[in-house]
Amino acid sequence: MQQRSGNNPATHIEYDFFQRPTSWALSENSLHWHMGNNEVQLSLADITSLRINFHGHGEKQFWLCALEDSAGNRYTIRNRHWGRAYRIFPAKKTNTASFLALVFPLAKRLKSLNPNAIICEGPSRFEWLISCATAATAIAMAISAAGLMVHQGTVHYPVITFTALSLLYLPMLWPVIKSRGPTPLDPDALKNPE
Repeated sequence: MQQRSGNNPATHIEYDFFQRPTSWALSENSLHWHMGNNEVQLSLADITSLRINFHGHGEKQFWLCALEDSAGNRYTIRNRHWGRAYRIFPAKKTNTASFLALVFPLAKRLKSLNPNAIICEGPSRFEWLISCATAATAIAMAISAAGLMVHQGTVHYPVITFTALSLLYLPMLWPVIKSRGPTPLDPDALKNPE
């Protein structure tokens, strides 16, 4: 990774992190981005893995692209970020169109330039394991609480309330659990969502 100057005539996506704009751009063989006054580039040949994750629909779509290079450095590109509305209150902003215009060509170009790179989709293995563990814990707590109340012959409404709240979280975990973690992705099959 090295510093470079000059403009890159390529697609880009902009994010605001703590009021600092960050722009990403893809040239023929490199990924470039501006962070403050610095412009940095990463050779596509140095990228060893690329993972695309997506969930939600409509205005609530969340896209993420996680990259890792040969030195073990990790980079994350998102379609949603925090900005400021009216210069007072923070507000969520979505740049899905520019995100897809950057990431989909990046994945396809990476496949041709670095055939050994791992290209996959879905949640990370860590996120999948944590989701499975959280769901198993919620179910175990519900079974234990029910068994304890039956054994004691009493009803504890605070316990029922807490257990119900824990179980209500399961539908949000289910998409992550059923994905079985990251799966291989063919970049040529990528298409923009309807």
